[in-house]
Amino acid sequence: DKKDIVIGDVLKKMPGIDVQGSGQITYKGKPINKFYIENLDMLQGRYGIATNNISANDIATVQVLENHQPIKALEKTQFSNDAAINLKIKEGKKGIFSMMAMLGLGTDKSFLWQEEVTGMYFAKGRQHLFTYKTNNNGTDVNKELRSFTADNLIGGLQMTGVQQPSPPSIRFERYNFNTSHAATANNLFKLKNDAEVNANLI
Repeated sequence: DKKDIVIGDVLKKMPGIDVQGSGQITYKGKPINKFYIENLDMLQGRYGIATNNISANDIATVQVLENHQPIKALEKTQFSNDAAINLKIKEGKKGIFSMMAMLGLGTDKSFLWQEEVTGMYFAKGRQHLFTYKTNNNGTDVNKELRSFTADNLIGGLQMTGVQQPSPPSIRFERYNFNTSHAATANNLFKLKNDAEVNANLI
């Protein structure tokens, strides 16, 4: 569909799949346990970066891996009820560095902006995904940086009993007065014997 800009737009239309604004994916009401690109786990749980930034035009197929056990040593001994997502890149897009950019400007008593730049490179032995976002219109640029799996939770556990204030009943963008910047550099290198090295900066 020409209206699909990022891969999250495609996922929202697939049966059984729901995508939140943060990029988190559920399949049949349950969160997925892995998000792969060409069978590689570059983002280590922070797959909202991919959901909200990878161009839909670069993807050939979206695979839903049902009953997916991410730990190979447990595949034959421990059953999984969870699903995973695997993106297959179009052959013509592999080994090519591509960029996608968006610029929005406006006024509402003051000057407003929203800018996004994404750079992508996917090849057999390595993957790279770079993003930069900035705005002052209230949009939360950090929501897609959270980990949605057990790989690398960045939120941590709340160790105190302090009750957090309830958010207002209006949209977040209406009361979030911000000047925000967020950048990520996500890299994966595949070594011999199926070993992988991840270098992700946020």
